Amino acid sequence: MPSTAKDPASFDEKVPPEAKAIFEGALQSAKTRSMGSTISDLTKALSLYPQYMRLLNYLGLQYFNNERYDEASAAFIQALTISHKYPTGLINLGSTLNRQGKYNQAVVVLNYLVNSYPDFTIARLPLADALTRAQQWDEAGEQLRMALADKNLGDSPRAEAHLLLSRVLVREERYIGARAEIEKAIAAKPDGPNVPEAWLMLANVLVQMKKPEEAEQAFISAYQKGGSVWPSYSFNSACSIGDMQKFEESLRAYDKYLADVPGSAGLPQFKEAYEKTKAALKK
Repeated sequence: MPSTAKDPASFDEKVPPEAKAIFEGALQSAKTRSMGSTISDLTKALSLYPQYMRLLNYLGLQYFNNERYDEASAAFIQALTISHKYPTGLINLGSTLNRQGKYNQAVVVLNYLVNSYPDFTIARLPLADALTRAQQWDEAGEQLRMALADKNLGDSPRAEAHLLLSRVLVREERYIGARAEIEKAIAAKPDGPNVPEAWLMLANVLVQMKKPEEAEQAFISAYQKGGSVWPSYSFNSACSIGDMQKFEESLRAYDKYLADVPGSAGLPQFKEAYEKTKAALKK
C-alpha cells in the first residue's frame, strides 16, 4: 500500500458494531469453515452495512481464490462505487479482469491505479501482465523496468517482474537479455512457486541460443523443482540431448516422457522425434 493511499480501515469508521463483529468472526473462522458458511456470514454483515468496503474486498478475494471471477469482479466493483480511489480494490479488480480475459479493461483500471498512486509499485506487475496479453509489449516492458527500479520491491514480486520482462525480451528475440532476466528471477526467489517455470523458460531460451548442453541442465532443474507436474521436461530434454548426438540418452528421455504421458504415443510431434532418434541409433 503506498503512503499516499488512504488506510482501508478509515473507510469503515461508521460500521455498526454488530456488522463488524460478524465480519471479524468470519475472518477468524474462515480457515476452519466452508466457503459457503463464510460467505453467508459476510453477506449477513453486508446487509447490515452495505458500505462496508473492507468486507466487500475480502468477499471478492474469497470468490477470486475459488475461481468465481464474475462474483469477485462484482464485489470489487461494488467496493469501488463507495470510493473509486480505493487502491486495494483497484488492483484486485484489475487482477480479476485479467483472469476473465478482459485485458483491455484490466489495462484501463490498472493504469488509473498506477497514475493515481505512482508509488504503488506492486500494481505495475498485473498491469504489465495485462499489457502483454493485450499485445502492448513495449508498454509492458516499460512498466516492468519501473517496478524493478524500486529498491523496496519484495523478493517474490521482483522474481515475477524479471520473469515477465524475460517474456517481453523473448518476444523481441533478445535471448541474451531474456536469459539474464530469468536468472535474476531464480536468484531473487530460489524456492519460489514459479521456479520450475523459470527453469523451463531458461531451457527454452538456451535452445534458441543453440546451447544444448546448458539447455539440458536447465530442463533437469525444471523437472527436479517441479516433479511430476513437469512431464514435458522429458520430451524437451530428449530433443536437447538428441541435438548433442547423444541418441541413446535421448531415447531414454523419450521413454521417460512416454511413461509420464502415455497418450502422447500417437502425437505426430512425438512420433517424428522418437523415430528420428531410433533411426540415428541404427546408423
